[in-house]
Amino acid sequence: AAREADLLPGQVSAAVHRLERDLDKRLFARSTRSLRLTAEGEKYLPFAQELLAVVQAGEESLHSDNELQGELKVAMPSDIGRNV
Repeated sequence: AAREADLLPGQVSAAVHRLERDLDKRLFARSTRSLRLTAEGEKYLPFAQELLAVVQAGEESLHSDNELQGELKVAMPSDIGRNV
């Protein structure tokens, strides 16, 4: 997850710990060799995915405003048109 978000693993781990603290629920069951979602994590996952999708859609809507659209008309003297 850290690589995909271009973050350090410690930053992601700290963010997950803060989220778990704020929710007062453990979202992940951790061991030295594995990491899996708890029942609470499974329940919370669809809401987190929906939230991320909404944020991404908002970002895309802001970027799409910068795209040029429509018809471009150029006016020039008729002499240029005949010679080109």
